[in-house]
Amino acid sequence: MTGGTVIVLGRAGINFAAGMTGGLAWVYDADGSFVSEPRFHPDFVTPEVFADVDEAGRDGLYALISRHADEADSGLAKTMLADWSKYSAGFVRLSPKPQV
Repeated sequence: MTGGTVIVLGRAGINFAAGMTGGLAWVYDADGSFVSEPRFHPDFVTPEVFADVDEAGRDGLYALISRHADEADSGLAKTMLADWSKYSAGFVRLSPKPQV
């Protein structure tokens, strides 16, 4: 990934974000294993739990999920929006680290 923002509402595989040099990724980590195992590439990204992200970032995620719910008619996205305080806590934002 080299720009923009992506969301992953399903389980992300091992070594997620290897080679990520730009943009942001939001991953829904329902059971906490994405960060605790970890299944992302720590040399390329820094994880932040939803509660630690600034308001603009949290609002941006809500907007992305809303757009996904509308455009894809996603039942999961609609469920998340209906109980946002419950589901939002499960998201992790991955920001790329500067590469030298």
